[in-house]
Amino acid sequence: MPSNLFKTLIRSLGYDGATNLILPLIPTSVFNPTLYSGLKFWFDPSQLDTLFQDALGTIPVTTAGDPVGLVIDLSSLGNNAVQTIDARRPIYQTDGVLHWLEFNVTLDHHMVLPISVQGANTSSNTAVFAVRVNNVYYSYVFGTTSDFGYGMLFLTSYIRPFTRGTAGVIGGNGTTFNRYNDIVYSSDWDALTSTLRGWMNLNKELELSAGVPSTKFTPANMWLGAGSNASIATFDGRMYGGCIYDEKRADNERILLQEYMALKGGIAL
Repeated sequence: MPSNLFKTLIRSLGYDGATNLILPLIPTSVFNPTLYSGLKFWFDPSQLDTLFQDALGTIPVTTAGDPVGLVIDLSSLGNNAVQTIDARRPIYQTDGVLHWLEFNVTLDHHMVLPISVQGANTSSNTAVFAVRVNNVYYSYVFGTTSDFGYGMLFLTSYIRPFTRGTAGVIGGNGTTFNRYNDIVYSSDWDALTSTLRGWMNLNKELELSAGVPSTKFTPANMWLGAGSNASIATFDGRMYGGCIYDEKRADNERILLQEYMALKGGIAL
C-alpha cells in the first residue's frame, strides 16, 4: 500500500499521525472535497465525463491530446471553467494511471472561472491543488484581475499565495523548490484573524499577518491557470486536480484534502 494512501486511511479513521485523535471521522472510500461546506470549485481530470473539447459541452474529451474547452465544476454549483478560444485551451493528458490538464505558457493556455468562486469579500478561503510547474516566473495556479481577491502562483522558484484588500497585494514566498516536480500546493486566508498561510506538500512554508487584509476586493475576472500582474501571466505545467473553498478549513480537514490531492497526482507526502 502506498505510504500516502496509508496515511490518508489512518487520518480518515481519526488519527493525526502523531498522538491525537482528530475529527471528523471520514471513510476514505467516500471522501471527496464535497464533504466540507463552502466548496466553490472542484475539478478532477480523471473524471473524463466532466471534460469537453468545446466550451458548449457538446464534444466529450476521450483521448490524451484532446483540447479542453469546458471543465464541469464538481461542487454542484455550476462554477465551470471555460475557454472559448481554441488556441488557449489546455490539453488533457494521461499516462494510463494519472490524469491531468497540461498548460503551456507559450500558447497562453488558461480557463475562465466565475467570480463567485472567490466568495464574499469578507469570507475566508482555502485552496488545495496537485500540480507540476515547469516555468515558475509568475505562473498562476489561479488568479484574478490585478491580483484582487485571493489566488495562488509560483514566483521565481517559490510558492506565493496572495490576497488583496484596500492596502494592496499581500503575498509571501516559501522556500525554494525544483520545478518539474509534482507537489501539493495549498493555502488559506483567514478573514477573522487576517492571516495568510501556504504549504508545499505538508510543510508550512509561510504564515503572514502583518498587513494582511480582513476583506478582499472583488476581481473583474478570475482564471484557472492565469492571473494578472500588470499583464495576464499563465500557468506552465500540469494540474492533476484542485479545489477552492470560501471558508478556512480546520487543519485536520486541510490535511485530508492535501492527501486526497496527492493521490490524484501520485505524490508521496
